[in-house]
Amino acid sequence: EACEYDRSFLKLHPKIAAVLNLEEDHLDYYRDINDIISAFSEFLSGVKPGGIIVVNADDKNCKLMLESYKQRLEEFGRKCEKIVTFGIDSDAEYTANKIRLIDGCYNFELCYDGYPVGSIKLSMPGRHNIYNCLAAVAIVGYAGIDHGKIIQVCGSYTGADRRLTVKAEMNGIKILDDYAHHPTEIKASLKAIRERYGNSRIICVFQPHQYSRTRFLLDDFAESFKLADITVVPDIYFVRDTIEAQKEVNSSILVDRIKKAGSEAIFIDSFSKICDYLKDAAGSGDVVVTMGAGDIWK
Repeated sequence: EACEYDRSFLKLHPKIAAVLNLEEDHLDYYRDINDIISAFSEFLSGVKPGGIIVVNADDKNCKLMLESYKQRLEEFGRKCEKIVTFGIDSDAEYTANKIRLIDGCYNFELCYDGYPVGSIKLSMPGRHNIYNCLAAVAIVGYAGIDHGKIIQVCGSYTGADRRLTVKAEMNGIKILDDYAHHPTEIKASLKAIRERYGNSRIICVFQPHQYSRTRFLLDDFAESFKLADITVVPDIYFVRDTIEAQKEVNSSILVDRIKKAGSEAIFIDSFSKICDYLKDAAGSGDVVVTMGAGDIWK
């Protein structure tokens, strides 16, 4: 997994590059989304000759990235590497059709160039994992693995650590842990939990990651917790922030915004107090999820 912060991913020159989606993030470094798109197009231009670029055809910013990439190569008189697309709502090479939600996970018919290849039943919740699966299928297909073999193993993959990881179940309470720290990720994870666990009450313990990210995306964060029944917020996790950035936003401000957006939220300043709160607040049938890129998993 490559990180675009500080354009550090430009030091990587892979043979296969997959871009799943593009959104505003790391705005303490990038000017705006156009600056981010430009950086990603430069990243693609570093793909080794004879390699491939795997791209989500449903993502509007990915489309802009490809346009920028092709224009960049034209300026340098270079040939584009092979581009392979995937998507659900687009006319892509790899697509998912006849999508169904069964027992909280998605089943779909995998199609290649418009022709059905076989059915895949995911073992992970979340519609976003359809996209992840399509990207993986495109990559492994390029590597020479037969589509039939790929389909056989897709359903056995149970996910990466800190991606809706089930940590425990006790007294009827399910405890999950998730890495989501961007508004879109939060919404996707909470939607996946809701689809997987139905009408269970969801208590989300969200640790904001970086003061600057929280400030730049404050309104988006405020809207992200609609599917949680209550959101518990500790102090913001400090990462490379300036003193000025720390003065401009805090967790109490985020909690107030979440409440104004119509969701229930509470600020609790320490992990020990949060544990005490959960012991009293959580009951049988509830789902508790710790969420964030910091040390909230503790």
